[in-house]
Amino acid sequence: MDGDFRYDGVMKAKSFVLAGGVLVGAILLGCGGGGGGVSGTSDFIYYVDNGNSIIRQDFPTGNPFTSGSGTVMSQVRLSPDKSQLLFVNSGQLYVVNTNGTGLTTLTGYKLGDWNSDGSKVFAVSTTNNRIRSMNPDGTAVSADLFDGNAGAGISFLDINDQGTKIGLGYAPSGWTRIHTLNLDGSGLFAVTANNVNSQHPRWSPDGSSFVFNRDNDIYTIDADGTDEGILANSAGAEGMPMFRDSNTILYIVDGDIWQMAPDGTAEVEIYDDVNALGWPESKN
Repeated sequence: MDGDFRYDGVMKAKSFVLAGGVLVGAILLGCGGGGGGVSGTSDFIYYVDNGNSIIRQDFPTGNPFTSGSGTVMSQVRLSPDKSQLLFVNSGQLYVVNTNGTGLTTLTGYKLGDWNSDGSKVFAVSTTNNRIRSMNPDGTAVSADLFDGNAGAGISFLDINDQGTKIGLGYAPSGWTRIHTLNLDGSGLFAVTANNVNSQHPRWSPDGSSFVFNRDNDIYTIDADGTDEGILANSAGAEGMPMFRDSNTILYIVDGDIWQMAPDGTAEVEIYDDVNALGWPESKN
């Protein structure tokens, strides 16, 4: 199924709330050219729209990337140079350039993340939950680095910006817990306790802690398992947090995109859409 994503030639206008101000932009979903993706651009947020397409929302100018149609899209990951995306569609892992070209199927893998320089993808096999590394085009696959087939297996993977540790949502017995591993698969360490589900862990930029969701709220915990605390617990359903930068966490509340400071303050909705949005991803 390798090929190009399609674009939809639709022009429309939307309003955004960003840092307390209303910004209105004309959004053109236009055709992408050849070559790689967008690199060096800091003000994009990618997200899954209604579960079946990936949108790149430019703040404040508009002109987003759109992936075209999928089935159940999730776990969007932007490469360190911002030129490629990893994403999951219906349990299958893909890579695509951020201009919509070069769709590549990483056959047999269900989720993954980039290493710190984008030269490798670390991915979890669909069968037996084995972690392996490979080139972004699917070549040069390593031997098994970690066997995560115990219990309910691995449901989430995130590599720190330092390129030294893997964070996992892993349920070897009982609940889904956050674990860490060295990049070579050694040193498995359970960060959260085995009495509640802790899901969707994402590293802080300095590699010292995680944000994650539990029971429709956003939590934080240090990577050594200490200093767990709640950041966001409104009446809405909150989830899918990620650090946009050291000062900003993006997350979802009832299908809309919000942001807050790392201490849980300064919560503000930045994008409200009629469709349910999910899996925000950005790098400043």
